[in-house]
Amino acid sequence: MVNNEGEIFILEGCKMDKFLTIVSFLFLFSCESKNNEVAISNSHLVKINPPTMYAVELVALNFFEDDFNLNTLGNPYPVVFRLYEDGELIWREKLGSIRGHHEFTYNDATAIISYNPESTYRIVIKDEGLITYPNTWGGGDWDKGLWPFNHLPDNKLYKGSSWVEVRCYPLPDMKYRSNLVF
Repeated sequence: MVNNEGEIFILEGCKMDKFLTIVSFLFLFSCESKNNEVAISNSHLVKINPPTMYAVELVALNFFEDDFNLNTLGNPYPVVFRLYEDGELIWREKLGSIRGHHEFTYNDATAIISYNPESTYRIVIKDEGLITYPNTWGGGDWDKGLWPFNHLPDNKLYKGSSWVEVRCYPLPDMKYRSNLVF
């Protein structure tokens, strides 16, 4: 609508320039960029930015036979936990052929791992059979800026009904150094 003075009104009594200012203000302050959002991927992770050293500990596991393969004699294959950084293996922990609940004793399965926000991470929990089926592995993939061990549901990585409990402790006083590749 245009008045006698040639001013344009979008809403009754609201000039065009005020309307655009209000819309611009709402747009700028009501939208977040994807980079500022709390990231959720597989395990409801939160972005952490600075490179940091962590002590990562596998605390317990509970494996069900239905989630993993058996060999031709009906025995379970050993299960292995693997952590990859940018496609390179940086931690491998053999969890054994046991099924059921098992708790690790202190430092049985602990590693000092560096977190680099510019890296991607992948965790694979899989049996080591000669012939295994593709759907018999657990874990997940995490994009740049996401540390896989933060905010896991119940501190656990799930694979079907089976799980591995993980605890992660930041080491802020430890000097940052890159992970070793296997």
